[in-house]
Amino acid sequence: QCLGTKTLSSGHVKLTANSALEILRRHGIYRVSCEVFMETD
Repeated sequence: QCLGTKTLSSGHVKLTANSALEILRRHGIYRVSCEVFMETD
């Protein structure tokens, strides 16, 4: 599962998988390289 996604070319953004996919689809991007962010609070 994709837990994080890289922004188009303006830094890094951490989002949930669903939110990231929806935002990318709005930008017309369907193929994405996913980076898993393993973090613990």
